[in-house]
Amino acid sequence: MLSKDPRALEIEQLHRALGSRVRVEQAKGVLAERFGLTMQDSFELLRHAARSHRLKVHALAEQIVETRTTPSAVAEAFDQANGPAATGAATALLTFVCECSDPGCHEPITLSAAALSRLQESGDFLVMKAGHELPFADHVVERLDGLVIVGQPVG
Repeated sequence: MLSKDPRALEIEQLHRALGSRVRVEQAKGVLAERFGLTMQDSFELLRHAARSHRLKVHALAEQIVETRTTPSAVAEAFDQANGPAATGAATALLTFVCECSDPGCHEPITLSAAALSRLQESGDFLVMKAGHELPFADHVVERLDGLVIVGQPVG
């Protein structure tokens, strides 16, 4: 079996990453309109919904855009964000799937709720396993303990 040309593989990965980001931006717009949110709040809602249901951000974004309905994961995250705060939530450990652009990647990532909250307050960041970032598409902000923090492009 012939292996794929490295340049062709890189182009394929870039197309997948850019397509994923386009869908995320479209989903942010839909959520902003649907819930009366800012674009930043829409991204946080999308990311929280994906993480709390162990879904890929881009897969949930695809569902929002393609079905034109509010997935239960998003509705639950919206209700949770607008409900009373959970006691002891900052010390809890949260497990979610790697947020890389590979739709086949479902590797778990576990962070404390406090660490995740600090990342969310800092901006539009995604967390992925080290080595899952695409050097030509992802802007690495920080590397720590086998994880990579990737900044989302402004837009």
